[in-house]
Amino acid sequence: MRISVRNRRGQTRFAMVLALLFVSSTAGADLRIFGYPAQEHAANAKLFPKWEGVQSRTLAAGADGPPCTPVGNLDCQFQKLKAVVARASQLPEDKRLEFVHKFVNRLTYISDNELYGMSDYWATQFQFYGNTGGDCEDYSITKFYALKLLGYDPERMRVVIVHDTNLNLDHAILVVERDGKHWVLDNNLDTVIDSARLYHLLPYFALNETHWWAFTGVPLPKRN
Repeated sequence: MRISVRNRRGQTRFAMVLALLFVSSTAGADLRIFGYPAQEHAANAKLFPKWEGVQSRTLAAGADGPPCTPVGNLDCQFQKLKAVVARASQLPEDKRLEFVHKFVNRLTYISDNELYGMSDYWATQFQFYGNTGGDCEDYSITKFYALKLLGYDPERMRVVIVHDTNLNLDHAILVVERDGKHWVLDNNLDTVIDSARLYHLLPYFALNETHWWAFTGVPLPKRN
């Protein structure tokens, strides 16, 4: 994922969201992750068109995904994810997050430029499996929908856009709320980790199917 806070063409929506981090009041925060409060807002397709596109294409494909055809690789690859979900459903609930996280992380990291010829493209889980890989938001999206198939409440899951201060880059992760904690599923981490144990991630905003959240009080990351 390549997202810049600079005033460059094509980044105005992100800049507008980032501005909310510093002008919104922290009073009455609806969410707190990584120690930062966030304000809840209704879903906004105009503000987040790439995320809206993922949801629309997923809805159009149906719960079972695209029909499997003998031509090409895209459609049939999704059957692997369905098989993983079936296997995970037999595990104790506290093991399912880890199982899905590790399985999806096995796929190859491939940049959007290499796959799609553009700097930032949000792929569906079908595309991610069809390409046998993708970038950070693609891992997060695939985990989101795999866990949704497993029965996890989508209201308890969020794709969170962060700045990774260790790597000095913007990044996407999945955060799942369970047992009063926020569990981080990050393609850069081998295991699922409680967000309270992570100090290198600065959250910008979070998304799910019905809402988005703007984090407040987050310092601007230092960029080279």
